[in-house]
Amino acid sequence: MVKAVNVGTFTVDIIAYDLPKIAPPGEIVYVERPIDMYIGGHASNVSIDMVKLDVIRDVAAIGALGEDIFARIILNELKRYGIKVEPQIVKNAGTARNVILVVKGEDRRFHIYEGANPYLNHKHVMNSLINLKPKYMYLALGVSRDIDKNVKKVIREAKRLGVLTLVDIAYVNETAIKALRGIINDADIIHLNEYELRTLFNIPRSLDLLTALKELVSISPRLLTITLGSRGLMALTKEGKLVIQPSFNITPKDPTGAGDAFCAGMLTFMELRGLKIMDLSNDDLKELLLFAQASGASATLAAGATTAVSKDVVEELIEDQRKRIISSSKLINLK
Repeated sequence: MVKAVNVGTFTVDIIAYDLPKIAPPGEIVYVERPIDMYIGGHASNVSIDMVKLDVIRDVAAIGALGEDIFARIILNELKRYGIKVEPQIVKNAGTARNVILVVKGEDRRFHIYEGANPYLNHKHVMNSLINLKPKYMYLALGVSRDIDKNVKKVIREAKRLGVLTLVDIAYVNETAIKALRGIINDADIIHLNEYELRTLFNIPRSLDLLTALKELVSISPRLLTITLGSRGLMALTKEGKLVIQPSFNITPKDPTGAGDAFCAGMLTFMELRGLKIMDLSNDDLKELLLFAQASGASATLAAGATTAVSKDVVEELIEDQRKRIISSSKLINLK
């Protein structure tokens, strides 16, 4: 048994920072910094973030791996954090990897091999849920067509087992959007960014989010969170309560992993305070979102998706900025 399971992707990220240029064919470019390697993917990141936040310590990561050295790297690194891994081993594909090239002063260039990730099967996930009996489940859509097609079965099995579910989108595509539309009323918590929200509900750019959310109260899950980067977030409950909360003032170094850390922070705070999703007071809701935002902000403070996430960093951010953020948070009743 574990406290939380995190279902999604496994990836090895190979990152070259501060490149003077991209090498032309046949040319060698020497780099000043070591070329870094991290494990990543939503299942890995959320699991590591949970452990580093130091509340939910019994954690399992569920995803698909190949039979190669990259799978061993992921398994060994997660084992180092005490994370239980329930891998689906795929024989006809390698473990996913991502080569990221960052030229000085330019945006990142991603070169992705999806590998085993699209082969993750809903039956493997459901069997793992039955065997592990978690209290919480994080699930990322948009990678495996089988998961997207059968996500309603997975969510209903989780509900049958009494598992609180948080659903996220790894990649926006047609199957992910269709899957999410099918479980709006089944998932407990759904996390989206603005682009994902507008795509999911066909909200035009000309329509402001507050007006749009007024129309979504009747189909909202228990809690719908929309993270807006430096503009903070908006969160809508099934009862029609809307919270608008400003962001933390930080200087981000790497935005990778902020959404994963936000989700890990939400479930961590639920466990820390013993909260029930169907019984959140106004103060509970504001504090939950504050902690999740602090967790997401912490992930951006260093290179790598999980490098800077820690209980101490999150507590320091909250201590320094809580008063401003809570006092500036707005709660509107849309019903």
